[in-house]
Amino acid sequence: MTAVLQSGSSMTEEGLCRWSLGEVPYFAVPRFIEFRSELPKTPTGKDHQEHAS
Repeated sequence: MTAVLQSGSSMTEEGLCRWSLGEVPYFAVPRFIEFRSELPKTPTGKDHQEHAS
């Protein structure tokens, strides 16, 4: 999972996993989390889904 935090907010991998345990089914809880400052974009400016996972 790739996560982009809003400016001024903070979150840890552990905190995100704990939150998701109560919000999504167990099989959907992310095993790997990567924090980025922004999502990669395609040449047309859309989010690049292939490189965001």
